Amino acid sequence: MRPSPLPPRVGEVSQGLRSKPRDNGGAKLKARRLQTLTPIDAPAKTLSGHVPHEWGTLGRSNRLRSGGLETTAVRTLGALAVIAAFACASALAAEPLGRVEIGASAPGFTAQGADGLQHSLGDYAGKVVVLEWTSPVCPYTAIKYRRGLMQALQRRAARQGVVWIAIDTAAPDRPGYLTPEAARARITSTRAQVTAFLSDPDGRIGRAYGARTTPTLYVIAADGRLAYQGAVDSDPQASRPDQPNPVAAALDDLRAGRPVRVAETRAYGCAVEY
Repeated sequence: MRPSPLPPRVGEVSQGLRSKPRDNGGAKLKARRLQTLTPIDAPAKTLSGHVPHEWGTLGRSNRLRSGGLETTAVRTLGALAVIAAFACASALAAEPLGRVEIGASAPGFTAQGADGLQHSLGDYAGKVVVLEWTSPVCPYTAIKYRRGLMQALQRRAARQGVVWIAIDTAAPDRPGYLTPEAARARITSTRAQVTAFLSDPDGRIGRAYGARTTPTLYVIAADGRLAYQGAVDSDPQASRPDQPNPVAAALDDLRAGRPVRVAETRAYGCAVEY
């Protein structure tokens, strides 16, 4: 049995004619040079109903020459499709961060602490509460603890009867994620003076408050309304715990019964690991 001939090429089939064109004096080469179809404007099939093998199939790298420029059409279109699909999936997966305005009620939450117990914001109703977004892998957080700045602020808050809750917002597959055992070890190693150390692996608490960086601190007044949010201090390289900072000032204002004079600052640090 004789093998079936290859399907005709674009430019070799004319209406009512299925025989091969004669090759006299480079007719085939001339026909190919006159061909100007691109993958965008070319038809899906030739007049004979065959898909021209110059275009190939999906996943094949078929190079088309036009004006001396070489384009890997199928590969490029495939890559663009993959990129577009990935971007859409990422956009759907990402949940927007919320924002709590100064003076608004602080969002309630319940989470597991390093002590194995469940802690709720409502447990501390009627008290001033500080929420500290922290991370064991952030150098900005590390420098505050290494130089004793965060611990000094925590001790000052404790003397005023303030509740201090550290929150680690990190998914289990992120470097900053801490198991309860690791969280307890961190509290011991840093000598942190915290009321509770909470884990926020799904990011619900962080998203509710709009936490973007570590360290970021929120001060909740005794009436449950947000009184301060932002940076722990104004200097990422601060080296003395006695330097004034907006968190201490906010606590002093609340203790004195006056409005917080600086209620919001721009936080700096490492991105929260949602």
